[in-house]
Amino acid sequence: MIDLENRLREEFSAAAEAWDADIDAVAVMSAGRTARRGRTVRRLAVAAAVIVAMTSVSIVVAPPIIAQILDHQTMEVNSYFQWDKTRSEFDEVSVKLQSKGGVVTATATGSREHAVVANKTWTVPADSAPMRVAFGSRAVVVIFPGEVTQAQMMLGINQGGSGGSQEWMPAFGVTVAVWQLESAKVRPETVDWVWLDAAGTVHSFEGARGAAVTMGAETYVVYESQQTDVVGIIGRFGIPRSSAKDSDLLDGAVSWGGTEAVSWQLGVLPVGAHDVQLTLSKPDGEWAAAKLSDGSVLVLVRMPGEPDKVVTGLSYVRADGTTVKYGH
Repeated sequence: MIDLENRLREEFSAAAEAWDADIDAVAVMSAGRTARRGRTVRRLAVAAAVIVAMTSVSIVVAPPIIAQILDHQTMEVNSYFQWDKTRSEFDEVSVKLQSKGGVVTATATGSREHAVVANKTWTVPADSAPMRVAFGSRAVVVIFPGEVTQAQMMLGINQGGSGGSQEWMPAFGVTVAVWQLESAKVRPETVDWVWLDAAGTVHSFEGARGAAVTMGAETYVVYESQQTDVVGIIGRFGIPRSSAKDSDLLDGAVSWGGTEAVSWQLGVLPVGAHDVQLTLSKPDGEWAAAKLSDGSVLVLVRMPGEPDKVVTGLSYVRADGTTVKYGH
């Protein structure tokens, strides 16, 4: 009995900690020593067993079970976006997922100046496919399968600003993102997204190419979208594809950050490029290269401060063996 009690205490403690449950496992087990509370302990032991069972199941299996118990999860975007004089459509957006009879529904609610101005409900497919849903006139709700660590809407350079946030909803095994746009949006099914999942794999709806690169302790997702003619870094910036050819790596930098400014440079080398070498203008700069799915190579440079340029020299070998050099 002591062995069983100790094992149950350990499993109960682990389960309560994993689920952030406000339950004192030691107190529960102490209560079990009195016959007067035997019935209460049996109920708690059953509850603990249910929690332990759920936490021992893989995340692929667990969300439908948990969703039925938790009923719903809600994501809220508690800030609005403003570009120059253009205000976002909503000050706040919430998205609630709910499971009933094995069917998951999503309900989006948009508020402006503390008043609800938009509602929309739809069914979430059970096939784990990502989906894009128009909300209002300038917002999009996206549901990604699994946990997503970074995501970015692919807009053309001249399509205005956008901004949003995302939330991992473990009870349902999906990540929900809400994105608001500066100008009237195009149909959601025509807007591509690039996202990075928890396993480090880059995905997109419409075939945009991307790759994850690591510099220091940070992981950045670089992407190239032929649909929008943009290359960029998720959450940072995008530039026209025509301004990202190899020789342009030596031209200037993209900088921001005030007193802790950081400068960036981005370029695309042709398919099959290898043996890439860069000379930077400052010794504390960093760079990385990532091969995209078509075989082209995207180069990313990061440097503290605001120098006139970050790259002073570049060389690489083409697929045919020809060496290309720029700068010094």
